[in-house]
Amino acid sequence: VLGKLATMFNNIVIWGCVNDTISLSHPGGNGINSWTWICSNGSTGSGQTIKFAFPVSTPTIDVKLIVSNGFCTDSSTQTITLGNQFNAAFTNNPVDTTCMGLPVTFTDASTGNIANYLWKFGDNTQFNGQNPPPHVYTSGDLYNAQLIVSDIYGCTDTASQQILVTALPRIDFTGLASQYCAGAEVNLTRIISRNITTYLWDNGDGKTFMDKTHVQFTYPNEGVYSITLTGVDKYCGPVSTSKNVPVYLLPKVSLGADTVLCSGTSIPLGVSPVGGYLYWWNTGATTSQIYTDQFSKKYVLRADNNGCWKEGEIFVKVLNACLIKVPNAFTPNNDGLNDKLGALNSDLATEFSFKVFNRMGQLLFATNDPLAGWNGYYKGAKADIGTYVWILSYIDPWTKNPVSEKGTSILLR
Repeated sequence: VLGKLATMFNNIVIWGCVNDTISLSHPGGNGINSWTWICSNGSTGSGQTIKFAFPVSTPTIDVKLIVSNGFCTDSSTQTITLGNQFNAAFTNNPVDTTCMGLPVTFTDASTGNIANYLWKFGDNTQFNGQNPPPHVYTSGDLYNAQLIVSDIYGCTDTASQQILVTALPRIDFTGLASQYCAGAEVNLTRIISRNITTYLWDNGDGKTFMDKTHVQFTYPNEGVYSITLTGVDKYCGPVSTSKNVPVYLLPKVSLGADTVLCSGTSIPLGVSPVGGYLYWWNTGATTSQIYTDQFSKKYVLRADNNGCWKEGEIFVKVLNACLIKVPNAFTPNNDGLNDKLGALNSDLATEFSFKVFNRMGQLLFATNDPLAGWNGYYKGAKADIGTYVWILSYIDPWTKNPVSEKGTSILLR
């Protein structure tokens, strides 16, 4: 028996990135001339010095040395610690898709004895250290994020993850005019980017519309309304846009019914003025009220409220004279002059009655219309030239007194 001291051997570990190498040697002496090496993984070898390689994932290895001098044998065993394997790994949140401008959290998940950490985020920025701060991508693109780790022996390992960064979402709408009149229809169309999965319209007047590409509505009242379109982007979260629009009421313009005036008289026409309104008459006047002229005409007033306008009109007939009378002759020859027999200037008379008789007392014509008159025909035939009797009754429009008259007129052709 050679004894324990005779079988003691030396080991040196040469650390590697893939394999670790163990260099074994025996000092010799005691006439030893045979060396047998046996490893716990089944590897064997002989010689006073020898090397074995083991994967870096091997945690420990047992090495047994048997020596002999030709007469005696002995052995000893050593346990050698290896296990210098390490792996780069990390997690990130969000995992694979995020929004430009939102922070991405990177968390180290590497294993093994690591000496150095280098983060490369794929956008030409990097960080040295195990725990990087949240990273913000400032433009939309596909990025390859990497974690490169190394140990004290210069070995490295790399983990990577592709991250899609979407551009900022777009949400907008078209069709909005610079202003509207109350009651006018507003037609809008939404514009959204593809990752907006749901959206809501709010017209600022209590009406909302969910997930509608086109919306239509009206504003019944004057005011400034804020229209808001709000959406939710799949990666970027809530996004919205708002636009203000003024709405103006349509003016109320009523000039009343057509009227008749006596020559030399004038009346006011128009409406009560409203602050901010513009007024225009076909006479050229720009006030809300004017007085009538001394001749018959149609008056038109336009009232404008910031581009929302309404018009009203009235015809004022001015009589040459206000004395109601029946002419003593008429000529029904269709020349446009004195073609009918009737009461002149009777436009405003009430409870009106006008009748025409021949000399035999036969009724030829009757009307209750102050503007009507006899055209000189009876039962479709021309009446004879001659004298005809008429009877007129009415309520005088100025004195309010009843009037009854009787007279004759000559029909001439």
